[in-house]
Amino acid sequence: MIELKNVNKTCKSIVAEIEENEILIVFPMLRTIMGHISEGDKLEISYLINENKYKFDSHVIGRKNGTVPLLRITKPIENEIVRVQRRDNFRVKANLDLIVNDTTVTTLDISGGGLRFTCKTDLELQEGSEMTGTLIVPTSHNNDSTPINFVGQVKRIQMNKDESLKNVAVQFTKLNQKDQMKIIQFCNYKLRQIRLK
Repeated sequence: MIELKNVNKTCKSIVAEIEENEILIVFPMLRTIMGHISEGDKLEISYLINENKYKFDSHVIGRKNGTVPLLRITKPIENEIVRVQRRDNFRVKANLDLIVNDTTVTTLDISGGGLRFTCKTDLELQEGSEMTGTLIVPTSHNNDSTPINFVGQVKRIQMNKDESLKNVAVQFTKLNQKDQMKIIQFCNYKLRQIRLK
């Protein structure tokens, strides 16, 4: 069983065949989505294996008519499939640049649901307040970095052992879904690095 997301609608389908460059799925029978799916449309596909959720982006190649109508979608390459944690707030230690109030600070850990950073005590932030930031996330396959803008809520502020510093925990409240996937991909990359040590 897989889930398809298209034009902000989600429906379920079943994989009929997997070929070299495409996947054939049973055409979704949900009437509200049937008329909206056409060749070239982008889809977000998610599925479960052993209680683990995976996602990938795909698009419609066409249809295959038969006794059971099938939808032809592009088959992803392995590194385009992302494992999504059931809880988006699993954290990995990472020292990344984060821009808050025109000041560059350093993260202590990050997750798909938020982050924690350290900064000087004179950076004005209050628990419960809304803040905006830009997180600089390295891509796992090269040396490039991606700036990710977000809005978050300050959940907790703790004084550091060094009295001139404080640690700030932030929960994302507005974050583009694709940007969240980039953060989760980076977290998974960091976890793989830890396991290889």
